[in-house]
Amino acid sequence: MKKTFTLLFFVFISTALTLAVELPYAARNLEFLQSNTETVELELGAGSPETYRYQIFPFTLASDASVSIDFSQDFLAAITNSKTITSGSIIEVFDAADIPYASDVLPAGTYYLVLSSDFDIFNYNFNIYETQQAIVYTALDYSSILQSGESQFGKIEKFNHAPVLRPNASAQGRGYSMAVEEGHSYKFTYDVYTSQAGSLDAYITLLTGGVFKGNANSFNGDALASKEISVDNKASQTISISYKADFSGSLRLLLQASSELPEATYSIKVEELESSFSFVPITLPYYNDELAFLPGSVYEMPNGQKAKGFTFTLDKKSIIQFEGYNYDYIVGPEVRIYNDAAMQNPTITSAWLDGFMVELNAGTYYILVSDNNFDKAAYYTCPLSIKATDYFSISLKDLLDNAEEINYTDIPLIKKGNLDFETASLVQGAANFRPLNDNYFANAYKVHLLAGENLKIHHSFIKDAFLYLYRKDGESYTKIAEDDDGYTGTYKNNNQESYIEFQATAEGDYYIVATSSYSFVLSRGAYYLNIWKTGEEPAHKNPFNAISLAELLDAALEISYSALPYYQLGKLDFGSAGLVQGAANFRGTSDKYFANAYKINLSVGDNLRIHHSFVKDAYLYVYYKNGGTYTMLKENDNGYTGSYAYVSGDSFIEFAAGTTGEYYIVATTVGYHTMASGDYQINIWQSGKEPSFDNHRISLVSLSSSADDITVNPDTPEEDILKALSELTIKARTEFMEEITLSNLPYLWTINTDGKSAVFIPTTMDAYTFAPELSLTVVIKQAVSTAFDETQAAGKPAVFVMNKDISIVNAGAEEELMVYDIEGRLLIRESLGASSKTVSVTKAGVYFVILGTETFKVICK
Repeated sequence: MKKTFTLLFFVFISTALTLAVELPYAARNLEFLQSNTETVELELGAGSPETYRYQIFPFTLASDASVSIDFSQDFLAAITNSKTITSGSIIEVFDAADIPYASDVLPAGTYYLVLSSDFDIFNYNFNIYETQQAIVYTALDYSSILQSGESQFGKIEKFNHAPVLRPNASAQGRGYSMAVEEGHSYKFTYDVYTSQAGSLDAYITLLTGGVFKGNANSFNGDALASKEISVDNKASQTISISYKADFSGSLRLLLQASSELPEATYSIKVEELESSFSFVPITLPYYNDELAFLPGSVYEMPNGQKAKGFTFTLDKKSIIQFEGYNYDYIVGPEVRIYNDAAMQNPTITSAWLDGFMVELNAGTYYILVSDNNFDKAAYYTCPLSIKATDYFSISLKDLLDNAEEINYTDIPLIKKGNLDFETASLVQGAANFRPLNDNYFANAYKVHLLAGENLKIHHSFIKDAFLYLYRKDGESYTKIAEDDDGYTGTYKNNNQESYIEFQATAEGDYYIVATSSYSFVLSRGAYYLNIWKTGEEPAHKNPFNAISLAELLDAALEISYSALPYYQLGKLDFGSAGLVQGAANFRGTSDKYFANAYKINLSVGDNLRIHHSFVKDAYLYVYYKNGGTYTMLKENDNGYTGSYAYVSGDSFIEFAAGTTGEYYIVATTVGYHTMASGDYQINIWQSGKEPSFDNHRISLVSLSSSADDITVNPDTPEEDILKALSELTIKARTEFMEEITLSNLPYLWTINTDGKSAVFIPTTMDAYTFAPELSLTVVIKQAVSTAFDETQAAGKPAVFVMNKDISIVNAGAEEELMVYDIEGRLLIRESLGASSKTVSVTKAGVYFVILGTETFKVICK
């Protein structure tokens, strides 16, 4: 059903608000401000009237055509055919949920694209271009054959391929067919690459080989499996999907990609999987960044779960720690540990595998890591690490013998710490300390009391606190008191805090032990003890009690615009940041997040660029204070693409103030507090180049290859040359003279126009930075000649580059030439007027040359 809105009055286009564009048009970081927009009252459906701001882009179609439109913000958009916008002049209405949007075929003429929003003060990316009429996936050509064990390469071109409609997606695509055998399992790996980081969506869909029954709205059983990934600020994306055939015959494969740039290069590889389960021998420590629960390689458990099997041998008693969690799916696997391959004698029957630890004796163990019955249309993957430590538990006596001493005269006092391997002891359960046959993190404090002196002790722990008090009697320790969940005072965070009140009847040494109700496997994290004498508990802030976003912003650290750039290194944890309750305009409402806030006064037109880096995954906000309330203006996750990123999770915001007033920057995390604490950095500057700083990233200074050249036959296709290049081993040397192996994929190579060499440019890597112009050149021997005279003789259109000159030969005189830079900006658009022509660009870099229906990628030096 078409989207509609009602205009409460006519809108007359103001020339101050219009930007006439020639198709294709692409732009980044356009501004949507109060100063370059005007307002209109819209009535959406049956709702109340709302005020929207708008901008307008006139464009002209020389002939009947469909247009495709992309934008990066939450716009309500319309295409009209008149300068005066009325309900009768509106042709089509769409919004961000429809992007990328393909219009119906429009007759030749002038049209107006209206972008409107009920927000202001933000930047956005936008492009519009003529496109082929969208087709439903059922009408795509699937005649290209894919075979198991091979790779195929190709391009998905925004200007030359029609958008393919399938349920919940519309993007340019390519189709393949492949033969499968019943009972066999196959893995499909789809790599997509664009020449610059930006919005990149990739989709892979396995379809029936029989008669299609679906349409653009529903597969109606046509889809066998599918997977998609939508990300910002990525130049490459990899999707893997597996399928176990329940028939013999042919299936179809639909590959789709959508990006801000004119084209995406891709490779598709298919391989047949082993069809038997076995326990894989491993040595500890074991790491696997993408443990895949592929059909045929998993154990089918009685409860329906699918599991991977591993076996390892311990030569001594050890504590084994498991880590595994899939943040994309918000679910992690379970682990089961057995003493034999027949799985008859379980040591651990089932445990959640997110930091799970267990103490095992010397011997051989067999483990099942299951997918927790998590059923994806594709297959489930997660990172997995298994490591052993020699950290052994101690007795309660050992703990108390080494307790930290405090003076009674220093009371009242607060002691803070963590119950974990680094800052606490692992203590064996005993008759007078927690249950037997398990271990617990604990810290102990010793205080000397005279007869009649008293203590009140409040123990708060992020999970479930347990508190003990002991007295030393000769060489042994007597338990005087214990408590679980007994605290009912003013400063509690939850109902699982402990409290002991005690008066000494005799002089002696007394010992306070802060521990948890659960064993060390399930209970690690921050705690504090508040210790005082008679009377009310001294006022303090329980660090586990979250504050509101308004409280955080009210106490924000003020920085000056005139003093920019501003840089700070700090921590997001209980000791250094606010613990903030999620809200409708701040992260998830049901959780708490560490955050720090900064206040800055801005005048109209003042601009900020903000880079927030965090050791796990950063999240960034900007708010504006309007009276006594705070309005969120911008937020970002993973948007940073500059030179100083620590990981791909760094965040970035840039904006210009549309109103004079107080603005607030909030640096926080993607994960909630129990899963996200650690070091962070924030860099704030005005427009221009980001000030340099050390972000703990390792610099890669040089590249090397397992071979300096490759040899190919004279008629070898470009795709096969790229495949041969991708089989080389590429290594990088770090600033510390260490070597690491890099990912080598076909799309990371560019064959030079003379066909005699190729250049490798590495893709972005978390925690690494590249030396300027880091690249590697490999010689291609006996490559296809692209000499000027041979191309002329062949009579085919071709593009050649010499420094910054781009030459076109063998083209039709009536052809139109367009040259785009790597950011998708149109630099040159003109008719050739002859079969050959040379144009020049001003800077070195990668360019896209569009000649009629053909697109060429060139590198100017």
